[in-house]
Amino acid sequence: MKQFFHILRIIFITATFLGGLIADAQKVVVWGNINKGGEPPLQENLNAVQKIYANDNAFAALKRDGTVFAWGNSSSGGNPSNEVKNQLTEVVHIEAGGVSFAALKKDETVVAWGYSGWGGSPDHDIQAQLTNVVSITAGAYAFAALKENGTVVTWGHDSYGGDSSSVDLNGVAKIYATDGAFVAVKADGSLVTWPQNNFGGILSSETQAELARSTASIQVIESTKGAFAALKTDGSVIVWGDSEYGGAPSTAIKDQLNDIVSLYSNNRAFVAVKADGSPVIWGTDYAGGNPQQSIRDQLTGEVVSVASTERAFAAVKEDGSVVVWGNSAYGGEPSATIRNELTGISKIYGSNRAFVAIKKDRTAVTWGNADYGGDPDDSTRAELVNVDAVYSTESAFAALTWPETSHDKLFQEMTAQIKALEEAQVLRAGAYTLNELKSANPKSVVALKNQQQARFKLTLQESTDLINWAPSIQTFDDIQVSLQANDNTKVFVLNP
Repeated sequence: MKQFFHILRIIFITATFLGGLIADAQKVVVWGNINKGGEPPLQENLNAVQKIYANDNAFAALKRDGTVFAWGNSSSGGNPSNEVKNQLTEVVHIEAGGVSFAALKKDETVVAWGYSGWGGSPDHDIQAQLTNVVSITAGAYAFAALKENGTVVTWGHDSYGGDSSSVDLNGVAKIYATDGAFVAVKADGSLVTWPQNNFGGILSSETQAELARSTASIQVIESTKGAFAALKTDGSVIVWGDSEYGGAPSTAIKDQLNDIVSLYSNNRAFVAVKADGSPVIWGTDYAGGNPQQSIRDQLTGEVVSVASTERAFAAVKEDGSVVVWGNSAYGGEPSATIRNELTGISKIYGSNRAFVAIKKDRTAVTWGNADYGGDPDDSTRAELVNVDAVYSTESAFAALTWPETSHDKLFQEMTAQIKALEEAQVLRAGAYTLNELKSANPKSVVALKNQQQARFKLTLQESTDLINWAPSIQTFDDIQVSLQANDNTKVFVLNP
């Protein structure tokens, strides 16, 4: 145990020291529509950024010290009032609606800002209920906050989920949303949807029968603008919602929805990837929901991830090649020159009508509508090196970049320390939700986000997460870690 505490002490000391070094070297590169967040703010306001969140028209950068800097369209939250700014401290997570934001704080309270009619300004009664919150889910027009006791608080536009008074929201474990409807997964596995509208808010008797047919639990739910697709632990998928948004797949498609391991979507279509890497695609034809045979021939397997704009998809294959399809006005038909550049790709991001692909050497390739960030100017292109992550509003991008030396040094040091923990045989691995973690009351934890990396291989974001937690250590006998857990977080409990 003493060896473990020594190693853990080194991890946090190393992380804090290196974090200070890379914070000064970090840069945020911004481009696209200046009315939608594409006008770069002063870099001095963007030091030590942990993650960036985006709604349709504005960005909000969460810093390592828990403060937030926002920019973009003022009415959408790009310029919060001084009153809101003063409340944006000790923030651990932000959810972005269509034109508003909601921040979850370390003390489990919520701060919202942006367009008041769509969730940016909860009234006094709602605000008083926003305590003991463990997660927030955003639709385009409303928010839903899940509390520790399994109850839910909603606010925003009443017709699109802001009013949940007609449904029973007790015993809730997870919440998902389309643009205008929500679905709550209860602890007993049952589903509750609201409001009763064509955005996926209606569960037909047929859908309910499909859900009941299998005893497997729901693993995750993906959504388009107006439909849901629920992936169950047995690899099956149940779909419902507006047919114009992929909510009514054909019988032929339904027959293929087995052995599924991941789901992706754009505004009007879905892609489900099977365990063998082959995709099942459905939805509106003009949004990539029914690709031509030449595209299907390229998608026979080895798909590892899929990105989207509003009406197009880009699939990254295991060999780093990319297959793109969908509406040409939305980035669905890159030029031959761009296609030749799409090799060695590790990740792709999309705005509404443009894509950004990051290569394994951390350079970027962009394409799509120029007004939506698809064709940055030469000076911006020159800055798009050492890219670690990209975020987007409707028509602007923000890329986090880190110098190679800082990135590698931090990566190597943190990986070595985690490896030392493994070799010391003090790790007992197990995946936990935040509530389960609190119930287990471990004395020490280290959390690593599972992004299909090797078991103990840290991405830069994981490293900065560890750095961000360092100030919260009280003692080595009872380490208090501020942890925002979700379905993609793997928590390793160390000798609880």
